Amino acid sequence: MRKLIIFLFIASCSINFSFAQENSGVIFESGKSWNEIKAKAKFENKFIFIDCFTTWCVPCKMMEKQIFPDKELGDYLNHNFINVKAQFNVTKNDDENVKAWYEDIKLLERKYSVSAYPTFLIFNKNGEIINEIIGASTSSKAFLSQIENAIDLAARSFYTLKSKYDTGKRDSAFMNALFESAEKLGKTDFINQIGNEYLSNQRNLLTRENIKIISFCTSKSSDKGLIVLLKYPEKVDSVIGKIRRIEILNNIATKEVVVPNLRKGGSMTDYGGGMIGYTGEVIQNPNWDELYDKLKPVYKSFSKEIIMASKPLYYSFKNDWDRYCEAVNQYLNAYGDEISNDNLKIYANSILYKSNESNNLTDAIKWIDFAIKNNQNDPDLMVQNSALNYKIGNHDKAVTQMEKVIEMMTEQGNAR
Repeated sequence: MRKLIIFLFIASCSINFSFAQENSGVIFESGKSWNEIKAKAKFENKFIFIDCFTTWCVPCKMMEKQIFPDKELGDYLNHNFINVKAQFNVTKNDDENVKAWYEDIKLLERKYSVSAYPTFLIFNKNGEIINEIIGASTSSKAFLSQIENAIDLAARSFYTLKSKYDTGKRDSAFMNALFESAEKLGKTDFINQIGNEYLSNQRNLLTRENIKIISFCTSKSSDKGLIVLLKYPEKVDSVIGKIRRIEILNNIATKEVVVPNLRKGGSMTDYGGGMIGYTGEVIQNPNWDELYDKLKPVYKSFSKEIIMASKPLYYSFKNDWDRYCEAVNQYLNAYGDEISNDNLKIYANSILYKSNESNNLTDAIKWIDFAIKNNQNDPDLMVQNSALNYKIGNHDKAVTQMEKVIEMMTEQGNAR
């Protein structure tokens, strides 16, 4: 019966997909320049919707095949928007329409810092950007809801707030709203530059508003907020929470000290969207005591925790999944209440995709079970739990977990 439920769920998805394909869906303009698009939007009193994609982007292709053909989404976008597909990479197979947009693409990419795909830019009838959506959606209804929310929240969007910043608005409540909106869009360069400029003019960094701003813009040891995170942990934790403070400190230490000492000439680059890249040859036998000594002058007693958090990273470089699990278990036992659910997902995901050993999979299930205790309503955790159980052979438990996910998502859908 349980397997039948899962089968019917998958089948219903297939039926919905087939139905979507039969409809015309979203109609995209062709053969018009960016200036012509803006002129048409103004004449027809419509918003502008731009799908920023690349030919190599898998989620972009999923949106093209599964989301944009939906009739309800198409009816909404076609009625309210001038819709444009904008290819943000160059290939030898580009047709004349794509080539004609090369210069416009450079302008959009530079002006709106488009670096993740797909990105969806939303403009008003005057060609002024009012909001942005980053990333693909799993359903047409969810994507339609995102667009509607983007319009409704335009007055509080990053671009609207930034225009007010540019005219001189600087009060702390406003700055918090600005940085929060910027963080949602991954505007890290803007946050770091403007945030630290703002903090340099503040007499008291320990106000609630300034601590929030510190959490947004502290990404280097040279940033003004680092000393606050280290020197006033209780004050900071009361505003942003202990896990968030630890995460910020760990990220800075990992990038500036840990990775360069675990890889020869090593560097770490955050590409956004959870994608992080590492360079440099992996050192075969790192000196953990020496690394601790390098961390201690800045991070003091927190250095021990950084070392424990660094060991799973190192063993992932080595593809040594037995030692990886051992390191995660030690870290979890010592600092479980300071590890975010996102990091536990990352640890478990590495095992799910990189190891077939039952002892490793069992460990990963324990990590996700630990995370679920802290957040029993996170469907991502439950799906990951189901996948791990299925891989290890606990098929009945995997199906039961997926039934719970389906039930939860159904209830949430009915509530909306």
